[in-house]
Amino acid sequence: MLMKNGAEVDVCAIYLPNRDFGQEALLDGVGVAAPGPIAELMRDPSVPVFTF
Repeated sequence: MLMKNGAEVDVCAIYLPNRDFGQEALLDGVGVAAPGPIAELMRDPSVPVFTF
């Protein structure tokens, strides 16, 4: 639902290296967060970031 409404969805950068599968197992449109760019987004007060 979030993606259908325009949200960008990424999994944690350390999640996939610790699994037996890769990015090909993710839904289309789900990316892998990189530490630097996600840190910039999280510091921007105009960008809502949801984690769970």
